[in-house]
Amino acid sequence: MRILVLGSGTRALAQSARRAGYDFFTLDFYGDRDQKAICENYSLHHDLGGEDRMETLCDHASRMAYTHLVYGSGFENYPELVEGLARGRTLLGNPPEILQQVRDWRIFSRGLERLGLPFPESEVVSLKEGLEVLRQEPGRWLIKPLKGGGGRMIYDGAQQLELEDWEVLLQERLRGTLASASVVATGGEAWLVGTTEQLVGDGKRPYIYRGNIAPLAADGEVLEAMEETSIAIAREFELVGYNGLDFMIDGATPYVLEVNPRPTGAIEVLERAYGINLFDLHVKACLHHLEEVRIKPGGRFYGREVAFADGPVPFPEDVPGYVRDVPHPGEVIPRGAPLCTVLASGRNRQECLRRLGERGKRLKGLLEMGKA
Repeated sequence: MRILVLGSGTRALAQSARRAGYDFFTLDFYGDRDQKAICENYSLHHDLGGEDRMETLCDHASRMAYTHLVYGSGFENYPELVEGLARGRTLLGNPPEILQQVRDWRIFSRGLERLGLPFPESEVVSLKEGLEVLRQEPGRWLIKPLKGGGGRMIYDGAQQLELEDWEVLLQERLRGTLASASVVATGGEAWLVGTTEQLVGDGKRPYIYRGNIAPLAADGEVLEAMEETSIAIAREFELVGYNGLDFMIDGATPYVLEVNPRPTGAIEVLERAYGINLFDLHVKACLHHLEEVRIKPGGRFYGREVAFADGPVPFPEDVPGYVRDVPHPGEVIPRGAPLCTVLASGRNRQECLRRLGERGKRLKGLLEMGKA
């Protein structure tokens, strides 16, 4: 078995695959320094060239030799590309028809209704209609892209509109704690493997995804509802492998926002918090070699936070040990782009969050001085 791990960024997946002892290589946009140090990696930025597009990755992947495919971030919105990549190989992930179902809000919401699960009031409308609703009822609604990810291009009427799509998702704006649940599934059975709090917003972009803290600090009633809901959705849509589900927790009710039908960015904090290897569980679940999963948090909280560049930043040679997704020396990261990832842990959520903030500020200061 020779596995290609493919996605816009694959470093965390690569670390998990290496710990599990699989024969694999990676193809992604960035080819970060710490990734190239641990595995065979090919990237658009450093090896192959081309625009940062899923189609470009697929074009290069089509000329590579592999027997099995694991896809990560970005491909959930491109079932037709997944179908082409998996032709003649074994797909370790959700097949194209499942991606189509869970990422099409019209289909997905009907499934939620059948299951009797709570979700925010939502409707697919034209962008013009959506903007008119926001004008009439400011503060009550959000406009989201039909093919989105990472909290990008979500519009509430207060910031610059980046969307150009003809159709958008008009969704009730809930307020509470943004959280995620992760499951592994075999197409019939499913097990919860962990929960996280999601960190969002970077000051200028209030909905941009910037990290996770695991496990989620919530009441047992909320955690139980998230587990039951996630397993019900996984069974209803016959998900396979490791998948993430996003929730907004309002009071004691977790409202379903979306499914990320592939391994998520929370993998490394989940693995540390629950003492598991999610790449191994993902592969075994996809091959139907998984019978049961039992998890229990270890008592500490683990966090990851994406640092975004404040301006064009040339990255230095030396970096602190808590930094991941490390750019190459001298590589210039444009303003607003992901710069790297900061890790921290603590005895409780507050301590973990505080240490993330302290390390992020320290890293920023070191970069401003031209060294890290």
